[in-house]
Amino acid sequence: MPDFGERIRHLRKKRGLTIMDVEKATGIGHSTISRWERGESVPNSSEIYQILMDYFKVDMSYLMGVSDGVLRESEVIKDIVTRLEVLEERVGYEVRKEE
Repeated sequence: MPDFGERIRHLRKKRGLTIMDVEKATGIGHSTISRWERGESVPNSSEIYQILMDYFKVDMSYLMGVSDGVLRESEVIKDIVTRLEVLEERVGYEVRKEE
């Protein structure tokens, strides 16, 4: 199973980002990110993990290699709701919950 650094590299490359792109977006130094990706270190604070989870839209279990699920459940739900709203606008029909 991939380690933390491999996960970060995978997420970054999957999005076509450079280490400098991630630095600009997160405020985390490029040399720090590079060390993570090479497996030389890992974040030492929960705040850093939170920044990464928010930026890459993943949960802690994915970052730590415990699960292979990339998106947080809440992000999946938001995506479904957004798609439903777009569909409603296009077809002029409101999707309602059954009661």
